[in-house]
Amino acid sequence: MITCPNCGSENRYGAIFCRGCGKKLDVIDEITVENIGEKTTGKKRRRRKDKGERTPKELRKRGMVINAIRILIILLVAFAVYLTQQTPPVSAIETSDASKKSFDRKREHLLESVRSNKPDSETITQKELNSHIASLLPSVKQGKVVKLENIQIALGSGEEDLSVQMYVRVFGKRMLFQLFGNLEKQKGEIVFSSSTFAKVGKLPYPAFLMKMHCKNVFRDLREKDASLLEKITRATVENVKIKGGGQSSAVKVQIAGK
Repeated sequence: MITCPNCGSENRYGAIFCRGCGKKLDVIDEITVENIGEKTTGKKRRRRKDKGERTPKELRKRGMVINAIRILIILLVAFAVYLTQQTPPVSAIETSDASKKSFDRKREHLLESVRSNKPDSETITQKELNSHIASLLPSVKQGKVVKLENIQIALGSGEEDLSVQMYVRVFGKRMLFQLFGNLEKQKGEIVFSSSTFAKVGKLPYPAFLMKMHCKNVFRDLREKDASLLEKITRATVENVKIKGGGQSSAVKVQIAGK
């Protein structure tokens, strides 16, 4: 404030005439060390506010929020890792040498039809299919960190045609990877169309990432029967009767002739 030397009235900074007596104020003479400090402090506060600078109280509050977010992220990551280590109850699919030989006979029959350009079909049971896959595993390339132990294909699993179940060791830890999906015809070829989410243990996981991680495995398995797979025009999953009076899930594949 500026004090009028004539009447002693207090006037605001910047006033030219006294509000009490009307006399012109000598502004320069009234600026003291004290009021310069007051004016400077006010300007600093306004400048700090304009520049978005925070007070110590605001900084402490911001730090607490950041630390809370960090703790939450750590807990979520720890919980996700815990879920990946949980193996859901998945029944092992039986394989045998006899089923492998049966698969080979059916496969050769289809290949002969392909070579002859004749339409044909075969019904391959779940046991025959997995016995064939088990025989191919030793030829699959293994990584240093990720090692494939086993692959199973469960036919008619839930609402999907099939689920691919892969037992993998990652840094020595055994984990179960699962892909779910259906057999669909795209561009004249039968392909496996996966659902949106896969699973690592009990943790939901984007299916497209799972397919990227396992693309080498699928590519190696596909190359073994590439000529046959390219000729398949229809594939459906159904239940069939097997020897002994029981039933089994099976995939019926059809190939077209000329």
